[in-house]
Amino acid sequence: MMLVGSCVLLLAGASFAGPLQVILGVSETGDVTFTNTGGNNVSIGFDGNCGEGGSNCLEGSAYYGGNPAGTYQMWIASGGPPTLGTPTGFLYPVNLNGAVIDFASTIGSFFLDGTVNLTTLSGGTQTPTFGGVFTITGSNIPGYGVGNQSSMDFVVNLDGNPSVESVYSGQNGSTSGYLSSGEIAPSAVPEPGSIALFGSGALALAGVLRRKLNL
Repeated sequence: MMLVGSCVLLLAGASFAGPLQVILGVSETGDVTFTNTGGNNVSIGFDGNCGEGGSNCLEGSAYYGGNPAGTYQMWIASGGPPTLGTPTGFLYPVNLNGAVIDFASTIGSFFLDGTVNLTTLSGGTQTPTFGGVFTITGSNIPGYGVGNQSSMDFVVNLDGNPSVESVYSGQNGSTSGYLSSGEIAPSAVPEPGSIALFGSGALALAGVLRRKLNL
């Protein structure tokens, strides 16, 4: 019984760790815009003009671990524009309408490139939050493998501008705000040592159970 208990504790204590998040800072170039184009049709855009992204772009500082601050650019490369769907409460689905949203960042010796699939916008307040999926197309950051997908979200600060809700309802024709914070966060991956520990513990527990059944 003591051995069984030890194996259970061993399994419960197996540690899992994942790569660090890539943090997005304030967009220093460009705002996120929301424009009512008739009825409840609200289009989404970026109004900055920056480097690789050209127009329809956001640019700001990016951070990874203890590296010096780097930069990110996010831009609508083609298609669209994205629009908001009918909300449930203050949760709006985002329709890309064929838009391709590209992302590129350089942080010290690291880089992370990908495409952004925005899926939701939550909050009718002054700080709505986009959520979506980030697909990695280029990277040398540990744990961010090419072809993998990560979760991504970022907050838009509308400051004193009209809310998204008021634009959607037609009370205001448009609003805009800067990206105030965001993150790209891959799913946690177990450390190799933890996998080995978990495996040896599972085998030990299986052996004990098999012996008990044969008694």
